[in-house]
Amino acid sequence: MSKLTSTLEYAYSSSSFFDIPREKLFPTSITQIQGLFITELLSKCRPQNIIELGGGFGISCLWIENCCHWPHHHTVVESDRKSCQLLSTVKKELNLKSIKIVHDSTQHYLATKLASEPTLADVFFIDACELFDGLMVDLHFCNKLLAINGLIILRNSWNPSIRKAVSFVLENLPYELVPQTNDLLTKHSLKSIFIRDAALKRVGSLSCDFLILKKTSADLRPWNHFSAF
Repeated sequence: MSKLTSTLEYAYSSSSFFDIPREKLFPTSITQIQGLFITELLSKCRPQNIIELGGGFGISCLWIENCCHWPHHHTVVESDRKSCQLLSTVKKELNLKSIKIVHDSTQHYLATKLASEPTLADVFFIDACELFDGLMVDLHFCNKLLAINGLIILRNSWNPSIRKAVSFVLENLPYELVPQTNDLLTKHSLKSIFIRDAALKRVGSLSCDFLILKKTSADLRPWNHFSAF
């Protein structure tokens, strides 16, 4: 068993994790089932460049690293200074050399990256600001920085703001919703649910922890394009 795997097991079984009490760690952090799902998903697509928006207590970061047995770059953007300190401690303890931790707002980081270093990402994992306007700004920049066939993984699909933002993307940008075939979560393809506002409420009745968007082509919209969402 690797040190990373044993650290994950410890996080879910102990009363605290790097001095963070268990009751504070969960449900803020992803569950073991969610972690296993992310592991399976990333193991299939083998991304080279991963950007994680919102590191939190570092549990999702550990799951992502636990499945990446190939050369890659993993950037974690976290606006909370205390979370950054925790992530830095975990990174140092486990010698996770592929991870770069950035203390910045997600919007400022993405805008700066687009202006100065437009290296395309293969995967965005978003578990940061869930305010609709903040998330829309994140998605605007993620779209510009994501490679074709790349993925945007959004956590907490129970949140109406996330479902609404995803509705915009599906109706206005070249993305498709990836069916979740993992038995641990849901087998439903949700794309048709996002066509009309009234149908959005149906998503909440499904056991859907994540919404996963796949970029299918470049953005070729005319300047005046708009589809209601």
